[in-house]
Amino acid sequence: MTGNPVRQSEWQRGWRPLLAAFAGNGVGFSMFLMVSGIFIIPMQQQFGLSRTAASLGAIVGLAVAFLTPVAAHWVDRYGPRRFAIAGLLGLASAYGLMAVLPAHPVIFYALAAMMALAGPISNPMIYCRGVVTWFSRNAGLAFGITMCGTSLITAIASPVLSDVVVHHGWRWGYALWGTIVVVCGLPPVIVWFRQNPHPLAEAIEAADRAGSASSARQAARTVPFWLVFGSLACAALAVGGIISQLYPILIAAGYSPELAAGTVSFYAISMGVGRVIAGSLLDRFDPVWVAGGSLFLAAIGSMILLFALFGGGPWMLAFLAAFMLGWGQGAEGDYIGFFTQHLFGRQAFAAIYSWFNLAVGSGLALGGLLFARIFDIYGNYQLAVTIGVGLWLASAVLMLGLRWFARACPRLDRA
Repeated sequence: MTGNPVRQSEWQRGWRPLLAAFAGNGVGFSMFLMVSGIFIIPMQQQFGLSRTAASLGAIVGLAVAFLTPVAAHWVDRYGPRRFAIAGLLGLASAYGLMAVLPAHPVIFYALAAMMALAGPISNPMIYCRGVVTWFSRNAGLAFGITMCGTSLITAIASPVLSDVVVHHGWRWGYALWGTIVVVCGLPPVIVWFRQNPHPLAEAIEAADRAGSASSARQAARTVPFWLVFGSLACAALAVGGIISQLYPILIAAGYSPELAAGTVSFYAISMGVGRVIAGSLLDRFDPVWVAGGSLFLAAIGSMILLFALFGGGPWMLAFLAAFMLGWGQGAEGDYIGFFTQHLFGRQAFAAIYSWFNLAVGSGLALGGLLFARIFDIYGNYQLAVTIGVGLWLASAVLMLGLRWFARACPRLDRA
């Protein structure tokens, strides 16, 4: 590899922690949000719950969103490694218990609470906190690779889990899910995931200190903080509805379970593509225009999905919508870490990240509950997806508004 020696050292020193973050984040709480929709219909039938009450991903996601800022304080203080290991162990244990304990609503929600406790220390905040100590010039691509773990592993696991749930029941699905966490996530995190013990190059350290925020409170006093916060919240509301309900949405549109599961996998793949490519573009071009364009692309994907709901259509229509939505969501996943670092520095990275994550996490949860509730009321998802279109457009406009404040954010112009 030739080129800038700082860039060389970043990849040479950081590829192992980055690979561990890829694997750990891939099977962590983000995968839970992606895959939990497969379990909604059979668990709804098992427990006699409404679609809203059975939307476990949305319910747990809301709790995790508010617990993450608490966890971030300790992560900034003690480092992410020990928390990452504990988070994966907690998720794997909850999945295993879900597979063997009696089917009772009290047990169902008790295990949901267990997942909520593991979520803040198995979500992207943990892994991005470790990755940011290894990468500066290539931070966008590094964050994209970290976030891509969820996309790749979900793309592979989703059809397998769907097949197991359909033919053997949701309990065997949870048993397999817990095994995936233990086998694919824990080993690389235990062996390789850690913060950089050595200081980065002096030039990078000096750039990192310029314009940095020493606390989340200081960052929250700026207009760019709230523009990013609002953009992420709007996008997350739309994403939450899609991510937790895509499988049921496609079933409602008349697609077979096999095609619906395949579309979910394609959606996950397109998320991965969006994360890696958008991350690379964030490092090389104006990040505001890259972000705004990706969010607008997702709005178009929602419009296509809405057309499929009204008029059906060939499987290619569902896949096209999944591609655009997945690209937009995947790119959006890069923005939390990228804009946290490039707007506010690394001194309070986890704390500031956690507040952006609050916007995303609560939006994901509320969006999932909103889509499910609309289905319970109207018996279809058409109004929900229409609302999603408007939310994606609002997110793009807020993100593009950040460009007007670039002069007040010298770190953004250097990105």
